[in-house]
Amino acid sequence: MQYSYYPHKSLLAPNEPCPCFSAADLAAVLGPKKVEGIHNILISACNSDGSFNAQELRKYFVNATNIVHMPAGKLGYQPMFLQVLTTPSCKIKPLYESCAKTSSGNLKFIMGTEPSAKTTQLDPYIAELFIRNQPTPFRVQTAGREILAPRYPSLLTP
Repeated sequence: MQYSYYPHKSLLAPNEPCPCFSAADLAAVLGPKKVEGIHNILISACNSDGSFNAQELRKYFVNATNIVHMPAGKLGYQPMFLQVLTTPSCKIKPLYESCAKTSSGNLKFIMGTEPSAKTTQLDPYIAELFIRNQPTPFRVQTAGREILAPRYPSLLTP
């Protein structure tokens, strides 16, 4: 099974078929010169079937040292992805979402840090950290802001 990339349905015109892309397609569209300069890859998407493979991206984005994605078997949620951009990994924990009807009959979504009955767990994204020319990551960790713009690069070295 191969992981594919596709736009959110809100970006498509009504009845427009949804195109799917591979890692090779993404690299081809960007071109070799731009691909060479890419070090961080952030995939804001689900990985419910577990088909995402960071090594597949590394075949085409050989200088990528940080690949952020949802762990196998998990759904990607926007609030968790936004934490990658804004919060250090040591402070990122799962969030829990519940839904309730308001007095007007509208649905209200409530986020919290503690699970309760009928909540949906929103899991953190992970980062696979690579050394150039090495096919496997030297570390896998919760993804956070420090891997995108490290203040202390020594924390990210093997």
